[in-house]
Amino acid sequence: MSSCHSPPNETIVRIPTVLDADACRRIADLLASRPDVTLQIEGGEDLEFLRWFPGLRRLSSLSLRLRSIDGLRHVAAGLERLGVGSIDLDLLRPLISLRRFKSGLGTVGSLELLPSVGRLESIGLYRLRGPHDLTPLGAMPRPVRLNLASTRAIASLPSLERCDSLRWLVRQPPRRSFLCPSAARPRPRSPRPARSGAKA
Repeated sequence: MSSCHSPPNETIVRIPTVLDADACRRIADLLASRPDVTLQIEGGEDLEFLRWFPGLRRLSSLSLRLRSIDGLRHVAAGLERLGVGSIDLDLLRPLISLRRFKSGLGTVGSLELLPSVGRLESIGLYRLRGPHDLTPLGAMPRPVRLNLASTRAIASLPSLERCDSLRWLVRQPPRRSFLCPSAARPRPRSPRPARSGAKA
């Protein structure tokens, strides 16, 4: 950030270390007029500092030391986008405005609560560890975009043939879709007709 008196031009503000209350207040003042900015946390063991950001709309916590996300209660009313590692979805139920949720490099517990979390429009599950039952996706109350990037251990999926709640489904890698594996099979080649006058 180039100035402490004007909003940042960036769309992501990184906080690599734990900040004191005065620093948090100054950053919160900068972000007050920029609801489109994502606050990216890369340090600390909890999210209690969020009490200085009551109007925060977008949060990404990449801290591998994170022990507790109870601090999300400070932004429960307005948070719209959240990215975290391992989490139990029961902790997200107070986030009534949540529209985009992303979790990666960990596990997601209580997936049966997914339809009751916020107003989800986009769900990203990246490189999750261990099997995950995604059957609750079939009960989503509104269309969602689902991204399963590099998540291989999927124990179960809803019947997608009748599932109107999924708008897009993306899974990378591998390139072969686990929904339609036959689509990735090579087509048999027809023999080429012999050329007229070809030598025997």
